Amino acid sequence: MEQLGDLELLMEKSFGDKAEPPAEQFQKKVEASSSKTVLSRGMDNRYLVLAVNIVQNEEGNHEKHLLITASQSLENKELCILRNDWCSVPVEPGDIIHLEGDCTSDTWLIDEDFGFLILYPDMLISGTSIASSIRCMRRAVLSETFRVNNINS
Repeated sequence: MEQLGDLELLMEKSFGDKAEPPAEQFQKKVEASSSKTVLSRGMDNRYLVLAVNIVQNEEGNHEKHLLITASQSLENKELCILRNDWCSVPVEPGDIIHLEGDCTSDTWLIDEDFGFLILYPDMLISGTSIASSIRCMRRAVLSETFRVNNINS
């Protein structure tokens, strides 16, 4: 029944309520995740996103530049450049990402030819949930969030 309480709280929240400023949201996200999240370079490549900027390159194409760190103290910052279709990944400051590819002089380049990014690497989503989201994304999210165990006797 705890899940029902969570749903009722969400429904009570007014749509007219003002959202928190992005800086405050980011700070809360970092505080909540930094103490329990393992960040690392090398084999795991788990990074915290500090800032996201969309820029236009010399060819006139948009790129998403992510300022990232693998340090709990938010030092040793690196740059991750997302090009092509990777720009559509909805990454925000405070998110945890996993990177695969080459890092040259503290700069990651992820594009259609090489490398990839995993957003929320600690979240496991079943193939069934992904397939059910094709018709209705809300249904898939709600079924994952408010799971009910059916006991057939």
